[in-house]
Amino acid sequence: MYDSFIDQLNGLDLSGLSIRPAPFNETDFPCEDAIEQTLAAVWSDLFAMFSDTALEADAEDIAWGMVPQVGSARPGQR
Repeated sequence: MYDSFIDQLNGLDLSGLSIRPAPFNETDFPCEDAIEQTLAAVWSDLFAMFSDTALEADAEDIAWGMVPQVGSARPGQR
């Protein structure tokens, strides 16, 4: 027989659980050079993936569509 969701949660005994930000330090993140190289490689591979396909003409629009919108237009647009 299946227990209800609340019964299952009660059975977990989460009384010692506390919610707080995870501890981290600067070594948890890659260095700036690694980030720049990875992003450049992803960007380059994204365009290479569409070369010699019907989507080649739209590759730039597709690539910029994958960049989060942060309130500004892509370069060259107003």
